Formats: sequence, structure tokens, C-alpha cells
Amino acid sequence: MKRKAASGIMLTSLLISVLTLAVNVQPVKASGIIYIRADGSVDPLTPLITTVDNVTYTFTDNINESIVLERDNIVVDGNSHTIQGTGNGTGIYVPQRSNVTVKNMEIRAFGCGIYLFGSSNSSIVGNNIIENFDGIRLNSSSHNNISGNNIVANNQYGIRFEVSSNNTVYHNNFKDNNQEVYSSASTNIWDDGYPSGGNYWSDYNGTDFYSGLYQNETTRSLFMPNAETS
Repeated sequence: MKRKAASGIMLTSLLISVLTLAVNVQPVKASGIIYIRADGSVDPLTPLITTVDNVTYTFTDNINESIVLERDNIVVDGNSHTIQGTGNGTGIYVPQRSNVTVKNMEIRAFGCGIYLFGSSNSSIVGNNIIENFDGIRLNSSSHNNISGNNIVANNQYGIRFEVSSNNTVYHNNFKDNNQEVYSSASTNIWDDGYPSGGNYWSDYNGTDFYSGLYQNETTRSLFMPNAETS
């Protein structure tokens, strides 16, 4: 009888332990996307992105995940670090946001490097956007600024506009993209006015007649006298 009682007590204890363990097991959150939430929090919390004011978010190292921005009126500063993909997904997704700045980072090897959807009054400034499928994509987005970026060797389009007008695009280097720009139902502004100027296009075969700090220096060929005839 004593042995049976002892066995029953051990079995009961084992069952209680298993049930307690089952209650304490928490579901594992899927990795792969970092969110900057509407309340300013970074989810999941990571040392790779820091902020002290919930306005400026700064990379502390390279990142191998996608980032989704759900907060308005913020600056995401790559601090010269890289966000690296695996050939698909979106590097930085900006859905229906206003006054967001993405700057100073390299975005490489995503299906789309930066995607603005339904967003306005935002800036993409001073980035290297390299070897994605689409470098930058805007859909239903207007009054944004895209300037000072190197948009290089993207496999489909350097920039893709879909129903996105009144965006300003200047001082970017478009180099060796399969197609530099795609535009559907979109009308945009492609320079910053005189003398600031427009963009560099690696496939442009025309003649640039003006240069210099103020774009008021004509090329030397314009000053060459006509050959004299005897």
C-alpha cells in the first residue's frame, strides 16, 4: 500500500509539473520584420535601432531584416550602416505615413528597397540603393522628396512611380539599372530648378551644355572658333 501511495504522489507531482510548464510556455514571435510602431516603440525591441525621443531612430549596426514604419513625423537615420535582404521582401516600407525621412543608409538585395504607399511629405535622402529588384517604389504617394541618392544596379527599375505625382526627384545618380525609371499615371518634377539642377543618368547620351557650381559655365566646345577657310 505504501508503494502504491508513493507512486501516486510521484505521478501527481509529475502531472502538475508538466501542466505548469505548459502554462508558462509563451508563443515565439516570428522574426523577419522590425516595426517602428505608431506609439514610437521599436518592435521587437532591438539594440540595432536606438531612439531617445521617439523622433529620430538611428541604426547602431547593419540590419538583416525588413523595417515597417507606422509612425509619422520621424527620421530613420542609417548612420552609414546597411540593411541587407535576401532578394525578396521590402527593405523599408512606409505605408500611409506623412513627414518621414529615410536617410544615410545602404539598402541592398530586396524585392523593393524603399516602398512608399499612400505616403506624402516624406524624404528619401542620401542613401545607396543597390541591387534590389526595384530600387524605390511609390504608389499613390505625392509631394515627397527623393534627392542625393545613389540608385545603382537595380534589376528592374531604379524608381517606379504608380499613380504618384508632384514628387521632386533631383541630385540622384541613376547608374546601370535595368530601366532607370518607370512611370504610370504619374507626373513628377525632375530637377531642383536653376542653377541647382537635376539628376545624373549613366545612360544619357546627350550633351550637357552647362556645368560649374552655379550651372552657368558653358562647355569649352561652345567657345571654339569656326575653322578658317582659305
